[in-house]
Amino acid sequence: MSTETASRTLISVSDLSVSAFFLNKPPIPILRNIEFNLANGQTLCVIGQSGSGKSTLVHAIGGIFPSPNIRKTRGTIRVGDREMTPESASSILGRMVGVVFQDPWSTLTPVYTCGDQVVEILRLHCQLTKTQAKTTALEILQRVGFSDPHAVFGRYPHELSGGMCQRVGIAMAIAPQPKVLIADEPTTALDPTVQETILVLLNTLQTELGLSILLVTHSLSVASRMADHVLVLQSGTVVEEGSILDIFDHPKHAYTAKLVRDFGNFGVRS
Repeated sequence: MSTETASRTLISVSDLSVSAFFLNKPPIPILRNIEFNLANGQTLCVIGQSGSGKSTLVHAIGGIFPSPNIRKTRGTIRVGDREMTPESASSILGRMVGVVFQDPWSTLTPVYTCGDQVVEILRLHCQLTKTQAKTTALEILQRVGFSDPHAVFGRYPHELSGGMCQRVGIAMAIAPQPKVLIADEPTTALDPTVQETILVLLNTLQTELGLSILLVTHSLSVASRMADHVLVLQSGTVVEEGSILDIFDHPKHAYTAKLVRDFGNFGVRS
């Protein structure tokens, strides 16, 4: 790919701050002055301990917060050449940005088959007929690793394991062919063997589909395996960022050094 294409910024976050608002109380800051760029083909890992604001950052980029009490107070988020606003979120999410969530069961609706849920995403974002969407959904289910996509298509989420549900969630996220995949702790709820298959799948899809990935994780092992660039979040503030080697081999901030030290001595990609 050309240098221009490789360096193209797909997500740009500038001076982002988010707070929680409660009646008769001052706002409680959750994110403060967050800035970063996600480049074409890059995997950017956001790491930090629980409560550091990682999931709130995902919600902010998606333009949808879990509570009306949580609101963006300043800053801009751009996806490609479009600014993410409450009005633009519905047209940007799905078509330009796919999201994989931490809990695979919460991603899926229990009363619809897995295949119907992939079909619905395709019909919503790609304007396919029901027949076209079913054919495409079967192809996508096979792409995410199901050897018998027809069987999975007709099953309900409760009939699948956690790893299988996460694969269906990934299928839904990539179905509209987005440029960016946001994965919010996608392996946390899974056992170690299944975690490995999901990470391998994400790497494969990135290569095959040319995805840029924003991966949120508390696991330094996952970050060392997946990241090109790392953003370290502490109490809602970016305290350090850099290449995977810089962050793990030469941490500058005490918080980053503590994360690495607590995890133990491990190697990273050269």
